[in-house]
Amino acid sequence: MNDRGDAQAAVTILEDRDLVAVLERFEFGDPGPDKPSIAPPTRTPSVRPEQRAALDAVLAHLERDHSFHKDAVAGVVLLGRDHNRLAVYTQWRTPDSGPPVEVPAPWSVADVLLRAEPTTRVLETRTYTVEFTLGHRQPRHARRLGGPLVHFGMFSFPPAEQDVLLGLARQHAPGSLVTPGLTSVNFHRSLDRTRALNLGVWESFDNFMKLLDQPGFTDEQVYWEGVAQFHPDYFDVAHAWGPAS
Repeated sequence: MNDRGDAQAAVTILEDRDLVAVLERFEFGDPGPDKPSIAPPTRTPSVRPEQRAALDAVLAHLERDHSFHKDAVAGVVLLGRDHNRLAVYTQWRTPDSGPPVEVPAPWSVADVLLRAEPTTRVLETRTYTVEFTLGHRQPRHARRLGGPLVHFGMFSFPPAEQDVLLGLARQHAPGSLVTPGLTSVNFHRSLDRTRALNLGVWESFDNFMKLLDQPGFTDEQVYWEGVAQFHPDYFDVAHAWGPAS
């Protein structure tokens, strides 16, 4: 693995209603009195010491706890390009008891990170299901020298707005795929009904700003206006696995 990620990693998103996705996001170190806004995704990132310690702890956990790597049918470990972050996205078979709204302890790496890195702050630990995926390739993954890239588009709203937001996303997401470098969009609904997530897989962020020229994505008119709060984040893939791993 190079300093930013795994050159052989491939992000796999399985569009299967019998699977539950888990997203856990973490931040490390001292955020300071004022958090900066997220920098453009094309900037040159670097791995900070706390981020490296957290990544090493997660990868060691995956190596040590074979049941986690085996039972999570697909997953990806992501290094944030801003704010000293790390995220873990996994997909699991739905238990006989039904899809869990809370993340089951065996599906979580939060305790691993809280033990390994004292400055760990848990930003999110939440369950989702895949709503729809669109992309240029099957399966939904990218391979690139230096590793694929991931963009999170995170939406928050009152529970009554979840179906509204996802309906708007279905209308506008296909137009985003004209953006050079974007391989797939993968929309999720949270089981607590307060979030939606687009996990976008990219080969390169070089032309990311062209996305903002597409209808529904311009500064003058975004499709989620009045429905949801939106927050982006950008990542390099550090480790990934799927059914063929």
